[in-house]
Amino acid sequence: MMRSEKEMSDASSFDRLSSLLEAFRIEAQLCTDNEPSKCNFIIYEGEGKQQLLYYPSLSCREHFVLPETIDKVLLCAQVYLGSKDSQIHRVFPREIAVEIDSEASLASICHLIFEEIEFQRCGRDAVFRRLCEVLLIRLLRHYIGNKLADVGMVAGLSHTQLAKVMAAVHEAPEFPWRLETMADVACMSRTGFATLFRQRVGMTPGNYLSLFRLSLAQKELAEGKPLKDVAVRVGYSSATSLSRALHKHRQSEAV
Repeated sequence: MMRSEKEMSDASSFDRLSSLLEAFRIEAQLCTDNEPSKCNFIIYEGEGKQQLLYYPSLSCREHFVLPETIDKVLLCAQVYLGSKDSQIHRVFPREIAVEIDSEASLASICHLIFEEIEFQRCGRDAVFRRLCEVLLIRLLRHYIGNKLADVGMVAGLSHTQLAKVMAAVHEAPEFPWRLETMADVACMSRTGFATLFRQRVGMTPGNYLSLFRLSLAQKELAEGKPLKDVAVRVGYSSATSLSRALHKHRQSEAV
């Protein structure tokens, strides 16, 4: 059940990621041929340092060229929140990059991943997937905590007032959200909230809500859930209204 607006407003600290990660599972697969061109999650050595590069969207990844300073590729993987076709990637940064040794929480997980790859023990693939989940969560924490994203979902989650609203939307997409309700959760005026949200997230609150709902609907339909049930789950009045929204969304993406 969704927390009350008062509870969300009064909380001095709250979980900005759990509701998002409950809605979209992290998928990870090791690229055994170690070929960066096939992957969107890369760890490499360059100039004596270990670097991590993550491209949430394949469409962005296609335009990427590995730095000339690269000495050795240590890990290549495909890592996605939801799936590679999920529209939720549109609101992620184009590139997430970090020097691993500068963040102890990332370095410790990377060490375990390298150990799994090197020794190939029983259950290696399962352990690898789970470690990648932890690594991606810690990477998002790092970006959110240090306010490293300029625009998009991660930038919004880095802002306390906007993060309260986004976490509430992620937790209860079926709630009849309106601009006034979102602004109240953020403890801001409607105009101030709408302006700040667009600056930080790169789209209006209404467009973000629609994108999240449709991304969640696409994921649940791909899992075989009935259209009628999914419509209720993501905040549409009927299966017909959700079907129309999905069709309109696909047409806009094709343009």
